[in-house]
Amino acid sequence: MFIKLMMFASLMAGVFCSPNSKRLPYGAPPKIEYTEIPHCAKNTTKAWCLEDSEYPQHEVQQALDQHYQAVLAFYKEKLASTENSVNE
Repeated sequence: MFIKLMMFASLMAGVFCSPNSKRLPYGAPPKIEYTEIPHCAKNTTKAWCLEDSEYPQHEVQQALDQHYQAVLAFYKEKLASTENSVNE
């Protein structure tokens, strides 16, 4: 589960950073209210959390399962272009 979540997060970073990315119509984005720091970090000295009980883990897992082939194709494309661009 953690590996799929990390793979999804890294792929999403590539999607939003890629100049040639195509945006697929998945519906309206959810409305998210941003706070200064996450709720899980309120009683700490850091502004971030390693574990967050409010993280939408189930929704992310469902999205990965629903769009598995597209995510896999995107990952393979990025992996191929990365391997071709690295000089050893």
